Amino acid sequence: RTLMDLRVTPLTLASRSIARVRRQSDLLANLQEQAATGIRLLRPSDDPIGMVSVLTNKAESQRMDTYLSDVQDANTTLNVSVSSLLEATDILSSAREVAIEGSQAANDAGAYEALAQQLDSLINRLLDVSNTQHAGRYLFGGTATTTTPFVVPSTDPQGRPQQFVYQGSPDRAVEVVGKIQTVGTLYP
Repeated sequence: RTLMDLRVTPLTLASRSIARVRRQSDLLANLQEQAATGIRLLRPSDDPIGMVSVLTNKAESQRMDTYLSDVQDANTTLNVSVSSLLEATDILSSAREVAIEGSQAANDAGAYEALAQQLDSLINRLLDVSNTQHAGRYLFGGTATTTTPFVVPSTDPQGRPQQFVYQGSPDRAVEVVGKIQTVGTLYP
C-alpha cells in the first residue's frame, strides 16, 4: 500500500464525527428518558443481564407481597377468633354465676324459671359465638370452613336445645405465610 491509501480524507473525518454525534445524541436521549421515568432499564436491550435480575426480583417481591397479605389475613382471622373466645369466656362466667345463684336454697320456682331462661339465653349466645364466621369461613370448624360447626339436631317442646353436634373437621386449617412457614388459623 501506498501512503496515499492510508490518508484520512475530510469526508471520512466528517462521517466519523457525524456517527459519534449520533451515538452521543442517542445516549443522551436514553439518559433523558431514564431521568424522566426514574427507570434505568426501559427495554431488555438496555441491559439483558440486568433485566433478568429485575424480573427475578420482581417475582420475589410479588411472592413477598402474597406472603404479607396472607400474614395480615391470618392475623385478622386469629384476632377475630380470640375476640370470640373471650366472649365465650364471658358467657361461661355468666353461666357459672347463674349456677351459683341457682344453688341457693332460698330460691322459689319463679326464681328457678328466671335462672333457667338466663341459661337458655347464654346457651344460645354461646352457640352463636361457636359458629362465628370471618370472611365467609367458620372460625371453629377446622378445615370444614363452609360447614356450620355446631348444630342443634333436637329441641324440647319449648324450643330449647336438647343436644349439640359438632360437624366441623377435626383438623385445623393453616395459612401459608412463607416459603416453608404456615400458621394455624381455623381450629376445631
